[in-house]
Amino acid sequence: RNKDGICVLCLDAATGKELWRYSCGPGMIPQATPALDGKYLYALTYDGILLCLKRERGRLVWSRNLIKEFDVRKPDYGYGTSPAVEGDLVIVNMNDTGIALNKRTGKVVWEGKLCDSSKRAPHSYATPVFYDHDGRGHTLIFSRTGLFALDMHTGEQLWFYEWAKRGSPRAADPVLFEDRVFISSSETDSRGAVLDISGDEPELVWENHDMANHFSSCVYIDGYLYGVDGDYHYSIKECTLRCVDAKTGELMWVEPTGGGSLTAADGKLIVLTTKGTLHIAEATPAAYVEISSCQLPVERGTHWWWTPPVLFGGRIYC
Repeated sequence: RNKDGICVLCLDAATGKELWRYSCGPGMIPQATPALDGKYLYALTYDGILLCLKRERGRLVWSRNLIKEFDVRKPDYGYGTSPAVEGDLVIVNMNDTGIALNKRTGKVVWEGKLCDSSKRAPHSYATPVFYDHDGRGHTLIFSRTGLFALDMHTGEQLWFYEWAKRGSPRAADPVLFEDRVFISSSETDSRGAVLDISGDEPELVWENHDMANHFSSCVYIDGYLYGVDGDYHYSIKECTLRCVDAKTGELMWVEPTGGGSLTAADGKLIVLTTKGTLHIAEATPAAYVEISSCQLPVERGTHWWWTPPVLFGGRIYC
């Protein structure tokens, strides 16, 4: 967000030089990561404007105002779900069971619904996740009431796992590994769980309070989940980086970091704290083993580093 309002920017990865920008007009701070698909880029604004742009020059291909055009509710903190592209579809987490559009035209393919009659905001911020089961494409939508598995092409509900205790936002993406999925939430209902999704219905493997992601998703490496546990709104100083056994839920180690986000590559964790400290650590369940760290330059004012770091071409982008 800048003087031009909300913008989609394209920068030269080597120099940071601006190559193009597309102004989306006035609005609140954007929260969703754009998705690239070949020659096209998809972006969702805080206010529910879904855009398709040409990747090379940022020219608009199509735009849909999802709030005005469809029967969807705006979450309390605006839209934070990132568009997810699979096949000919772009799917976003709206209401409880999502909405799918043709990625080339923006026309609706299927539209989900709210699953209860309450007037509460959906609190759905997690990005859809795709997987195949028995040769059928599935979409996982983690929303206010729980985790939905839908037929990717039709939106048909295949199964549902309830996760509705005390209404905490669903912001961290589901983490798929082998035939299982990890889901979690924080704030008033801090907990995480692993579900076995190899059958026609999900089965609980374990559930505990040792790994509760607020909105920064875990990473899975060699049988273990690494992630930031804790509530970013009310107790961010008490947030910790943790490792748990993905099979059993056993807590392996805890490292004080405050809030943060992470990614991983080459057997290493790349962790960025909310205060702008970048850590590189070994991805090992034995202990937290730091390799190096540095403080990112921060201008005057209050800054929260909440976007996960990105590794590309031997460089880390924050």
